Amino acid sequence: MTEGRPAPRSKFLLNAYVALIIVAGAAFLVVAPPRLEGRDWLGLAVFMVLTFWAEATPITLPRGGGSVSVSFWSIYAAILLWGPSAGAWVAALGTVRRRELAGQVSIEKVLFNRGQLALSAGLAGLVYVVLGGQPGLIRLSADHILPLAACGLTYFVINMTSVVFAMAIAQGMPIRDMWLTNFKWVIPQYVALTPLAIFLAHIYSTTYIFGALMFVAPFMAARYSMQLYVDMRQDYLSTISALIQAVEAKDSYTRGHSESVRRYTLDIAHALGLPADVIERLEYASLLHDIGKIGVAETILRKPGRLTDEEYMEIKAHPAIGASIVQRLRLLGQEAGTVRYHHEWYNGRGYPDGLKGEQIPLGARIISVADAFDAMTSDRPYRRTMSRQEAIAELQRCSGTQFDPKIVEAAVRVFTAQETAPKDS
Repeated sequence: MTEGRPAPRSKFLLNAYVALIIVAGAAFLVVAPPRLEGRDWLGLAVFMVLTFWAEATPITLPRGGGSVSVSFWSIYAAILLWGPSAGAWVAALGTVRRRELAGQVSIEKVLFNRGQLALSAGLAGLVYVVLGGQPGLIRLSADHILPLAACGLTYFVINMTSVVFAMAIAQGMPIRDMWLTNFKWVIPQYVALTPLAIFLAHIYSTTYIFGALMFVAPFMAARYSMQLYVDMRQDYLSTISALIQAVEAKDSYTRGHSESVRRYTLDIAHALGLPADVIERLEYASLLHDIGKIGVAETILRKPGRLTDEEYMEIKAHPAIGASIVQRLRLLGQEAGTVRYHHEWYNGRGYPDGLKGEQIPLGARIISVADAFDAMTSDRPYRRTMSRQEAIAELQRCSGTQFDPKIVEAAVRVFTAQETAPKDS
């Protein structure tokens, strides 16, 4: 099964789920059309335009080229002002993106998005009313906190869960991992926009459209702040990439080694069932595991023959150097130990500190196996390349001495499965 391509059974489940959301969303829109009077129709149109504009300026995410909509503020405010049906229609129609209008998105995805957004807003509005909220009467008082908070939370949960569930089926990932990997960054957006939306609804209820238009500038400022937050993470990833390139420029023999270790590390971590957020940090640490070689002389790194004792001691300093570099990266500092100890042995005979067993961080024990496997199966001028079967046998031979037996067991399962898996044509 290729990543992103569901197996037949999963494809059937995905199609059934998408159809259910489309039908349920359409039913809600048809059964509960907005019932407004006079100028409220003009106000609803303005909020529809505000939603469309907000949808046209999403926050771009650092991984996978995706984006997150910032239209929650206007949809939530519409729910508070006119109730479930009006909120559902604003969510369903106002969120249409230019790519969808241009035919760049498949019709089933367009309809699914319309359906799940209509359900998210409609059900959130129903929760608001059931808990005592009165559309059009926005009270900023203690007794109104529960319906306001429950409304926003319901929209968030239904909106995110419906999308996460569909993506998890399509990509064959656990729902929890899909959420942690792709959507945990959405939480700050909702936290920041909720009070802004409540205040927008309150101002509109007293000053009409003019008050709503006054919120365009604060919204732009809030969106800019959230994009800066995401851009900071992108800069962080770019810094990691630049550091790796600096190391590989010094050591031509191991060019591509960091990427291979990253891939093997992720395979092993998934086989061990580690949480997605832990795997993500481990991914960055595996990319940077040899960053300390930037402090080792090129003549040593490129030496084709056997190293002298003095040269070997200099090579052995690279984990500590790497840890000191990683420690200065604010978002990855907690993984400094993973980098420092990836050459420790399970029996305590490794370096730099002679840790053993579970004294060695789990991430370091995983990277140790991934690092060794790639080194054994890659070209080196000072020894012959092993076959994958030979490298697997060597991992098993060193299980319990150099490597953690549980990690070797998981790695062997992964590498053996990769050997026997049919190749894509």
